[in-house]
Amino acid sequence: MVDNKPNSVLNGFGRFGSRFLNYYLKHYKNRRFELQQINDENLSVEKMQDLFLKDNNLDYKKNWLVIVRNDVLKFIGKLGEIDILFSNLPVQSLPQDYQFFLECSGKYTDINKFPKNFNYKKVFISATSYNSDQTLIYGYNEKDYKQSSKYLSYGSCTVNAFVPLANALNDWKILESDVSVIHSVPEYILEKNKSILKIRNCTLTTMAPKLLQFLNIDNFLVNYTLAPFLGPSIINFRFKLQEKWELQEIFDAILQIKSKDNKNLYNVCMEDRGHHSAILSEYSAEIIINNSRKVGKNLYLGAYFDNENSVNRYFDLINYISEVKK
Repeated sequence: MVDNKPNSVLNGFGRFGSRFLNYYLKHYKNRRFELQQINDENLSVEKMQDLFLKDNNLDYKKNWLVIVRNDVLKFIGKLGEIDILFSNLPVQSLPQDYQFFLECSGKYTDINKFPKNFNYKKVFISATSYNSDQTLIYGYNEKDYKQSSKYLSYGSCTVNAFVPLANALNDWKILESDVSVIHSVPEYILEKNKSILKIRNCTLTTMAPKLLQFLNIDNFLVNYTLAPFLGPSIINFRFKLQEKWELQEIFDAILQIKSKDNKNLYNVCMEDRGHHSAILSEYSAEIIINNSRKVGKNLYLGAYFDNENSVNRYFDLINYISEVKK
């Protein structure tokens, strides 16, 4: 424990884990927990450091000088110095004296796969987990957090992009909805799994009706496509609304979807500047006005979301639980 903040270990240092560290450093002043160790069972310490230090998309270097000392990354900035230990241990060999375990490897979405006698007080799963104690979407239902819950899922990038938006638009009574997702796939994932592009199922299909009572298998559909390109993904929404509405009031309502910390979860942009404009976006999705339409009772919204930078909502959820955990 440092400054009465829960201490934590992050497991899994792929693109999500490295983006999370970047976001943690970017919002270090506002963090309510301490990240003290990063572990990856499949990467050497040298490779982990190399992946992070040479990623030109990460912007932590604006505020932090990095010094590598053996298996420690030392960050030096105006807010002080941070030492984060790197390791490549099996999960069962990690120290059990941390309070929070941040599961970012994608390996443990099923909580039954965690080692027995897993003594961490809270386990945050950075993916959809169908048997977690709770799925909490920041900006929608984080206040439903139960202190008895140990295994917490933040949902997924698509779930976070959709659920708070749909919840707000239900003020006009959603009759039906569908979502079209073109999800980017980095080259390194294709190298590991060449058949991944054949996957057409999306966790949003299951989780949206589970979280939102006005959606079900008869009025909700997700068309999900994985595509070999880098950068943020494309997401298009359709909502059939019962009550009368105009586009401008919809855009105004979207901008009012805020988190507990009173920051906007969504952005509304006038022009389409291409999906790369959303790299490292702070938002769950960025709605493009020029790609949005009203057709009868149907609302069409064109948007981008930086799937790997959905770490922002993961960070927000951990921050929230850190504050209310007692």
